[in-house]
Amino acid sequence: MTKIGRFVKEYGWIGTAAAAVATGVWAVTAYLQTAKLEYIREFNAKQLDTIFQATAAVSGLVAEPDAGKWQMHQVAFWALHYGDMVLFENSEVECAMTYFGAKLKAVGFQGRQDLGPQAYAVSAALRKLVGDLNNNGWKINLSTLVEAKTEVSPLLGLKGDPTLQEPANYSALEKKIDAKCKKT
Repeated sequence: MTKIGRFVKEYGWIGTAAAAVATGVWAVTAYLQTAKLEYIREFNAKQLDTIFQATAAVSGLVAEPDAGKWQMHQVAFWALHYGDMVLFENSEVECAMTYFGAKLKAVGFQGRQDLGPQAYAVSAALRKLVGDLNNNGWKINLSTLVEAKTEVSPLLGLKGDPTLQEPANYSALEKKIDAKCKKT
């Protein structure tokens, strides 16, 4: 038997082990890639669903003639404003939602038709956000999401301002929001 033949006979198992390890690494890598893609798909679907819910709540607050249903839209708006939208919104959406919320508190059900300009601003900001997400391929930085802290703070600090929680003088609230949201 030649030297090569003896070597293969003695150490041939190493090639089999290396192939098994390589197959295992490939299987794990393929599984993780599939899991990552599924996570991204679910996240994007949740993001888009939240945007649609926000537009439905805002438009319902302008157009709903039934006071009971209108109240349900109001609950949905505030839940989104302080909840899921915080995860997805940019500063433009945050400002538009905050303006809308301040006007909503000032006018109530009877003045709902006066919410039109603010509702349009929310819709325009959300439409622009969807366009930006679409143009950027709905990219998500997974490391940022995985390492995200449970405490999420609004981009501009508008939602935490206690004076914005009072249905006080709308023009005073508008000036306070302008200070954070208007570009100078």
